[in-house]
Amino acid sequence: MSRASDLELLERYESGCKVYDELYGEEQLEKYVSGLRLLPPHGRVVDVGCGTGLLVEFMAKTGLLSSVDLYVCVDISQCMARKAALRTMSLCSDKCLVVIADVYSLPFKDAEFDIAYSFSLINLLEDPVKALEEVGRVARKALATAVGSLGSFARLPKGWSSVGHVGKDHAYLHF
Repeated sequence: MSRASDLELLERYESGCKVYDELYGEEQLEKYVSGLRLLPPHGRVVDVGCGTGLLVEFMAKTGLLSSVDLYVCVDISQCMARKAALRTMSLCSDKCLVVIADVYSLPFKDAEFDIAYSFSLINLLEDPVKALEEVGRVARKALATAVGSLGSFARLPKGWSSVGHVGKDHAYLHF
């Protein structure tokens, strides 16, 4: 992540991670309910831009984590990743990992995951198209959401399509 606006974003999440759940928790849960109906979790799952691990907690509470063999939380913020690691230790330490990584160069093989999720991240990035390409590269199917439409971009990457809304976010699926 070398773009100036992306580095500013990282700094904002590092400094705000202690209050993230209180500020955005309810809003994120609303997105998870409708998002996971569009693309239910199963097999090997990666959560790109996992934040504090709210999605894995939601999946554990709703029983959806039982259909997952491996769950990988990915975030570039060390503070967010630490909070996600604490959350996964109590929920699914036997099948959950937390990885600190950049969305533009995920440390995974092509189609290594069955499902990828990226809630409310891509619209914050300087190059959302490149981020979608990378999320789509590592999974057979993916769901990404964006606050606001990505319609101003000339194209969505190959395999991605707009599918409406989840909560307040626009939703994009990759098959």
